[in-house]
Amino acid sequence: MPRTTEKEEFVRRMKELMKQHNCNQKTLCKACDIKESTFSYYMKESDPRMPKGGALANIATELHTTVDYLLGAQPRKMQFNELKVLLADSSMDMTRAQITE
Repeated sequence: MPRTTEKEEFVRRMKELMKQHNCNQKTLCKACDIKESTFSYYMKESDPRMPKGGALANIATELHTTVDYLLGAQPRKMQFNELKVLLADSSMDMTRAQITE
C-alpha cells in the first residue's frame, strides 16, 4: 500500500473536518478571507500549493482544530467516547483529584 503524502493527508483531514462541521468551501473561504480559486488549489492532492501562515491559522480556527492537526503533525482527533475509554483504562493510575477533575 503506497504511503500517504503530506498533501493527501491534509486534503483528507480538511474534507473530514468540513463534513464534521457542515462547512462547505464557499462558507469556509468567506470566513477565512481566502479566494475560492486559491482554496481549490489547496484541496487538489496533485497540486503542491498549501495555505501559509495566517490563512492556515484561520482555517484551523474555523474548523475547530489546530494547524498541527491539519498538517499531519498531530494524530487524528479522538472522539469523546474514545477518550472516555482511555480515561477509564488509566483510572487505576490516577489520583482521586484527577478522577474528579
